[in-house]
Amino acid sequence: MENPIKNVIVADTNGLCLVSAAGESTDDYLLSGLLTAILKLGEEMVESELESLVFKGQQIYYLKRGGCLTIAQVSRELPEAIVFRILSEITDSFLKKYGYLLKNWSGNLDLFSDFGNELKKYLNRPLLDSFMSSFWLQIKAEGVILYNTKKEETIFSSLPEGLESRKNRAVGGMLFTFANKISEDFRGGAVEVIVLRGKNKWIVNAVKGEFSLLCIFNREETHNLELIVEITKDIMESVVEYLII
Repeated sequence: MENPIKNVIVADTNGLCLVSAAGESTDDYLLSGLLTAILKLGEEMVESELESLVFKGQQIYYLKRGGCLTIAQVSRELPEAIVFRILSEITDSFLKKYGYLLKNWSGNLDLFSDFGNELKKYLNRPLLDSFMSSFWLQIKAEGVILYNTKKEETIFSSLPEGLESRKNRAVGGMLFTFANKISEDFRGGAVEVIVLRGKNKWIVNAVKGEFSLLCIFNREETHNLELIVEITKDIMESVVEYLII
């Protein structure tokens, strides 16, 4: 699958490109400067900041935070929730590394050049793996599996060593089958969620269509189960949108 992220730029709030990674030929300085001008126009006309710009089958999203502007040029089919999660991940990483420099920056762009390698990850690695890894870290799950119940194949898996055994994989397969059967019996078009409680673990399984997302949590560390369920449902919606592109 072609990566729907075409270009990623980190600029200052005046539109000056600080660092970028491009999958397609583009003038990053022109793009970031143009977007900044459009954003200022949007503030004056609609009294709010614009969040995206659409043209010729492409969409440009931006996130302004901490004195920098993170910009992504993507295919229009890519779900908005995925784009903003990636923009947040990039922005947080950039500010953690360079935030202290922005207030008194002298104009030396070489200071940010190393960050270009991090941006290239979003152009080179499978987008879904990046998205799922980010989700997994956010919710502090012990393990995450994304499964296609129709094709009986694992799309993404990140499990601790103890759960990678053949026995546990077999149990996981039975759980997916069980969850999918319940989803078929009570199908309403929305994400269906099944929560199982063990002695030490929570297992949250979200099902929509042919896709099943299973998350494993430590009960002692997971105190707000309701929030975890809602986040898992939101992620499942975004994943399905992406996979059916």
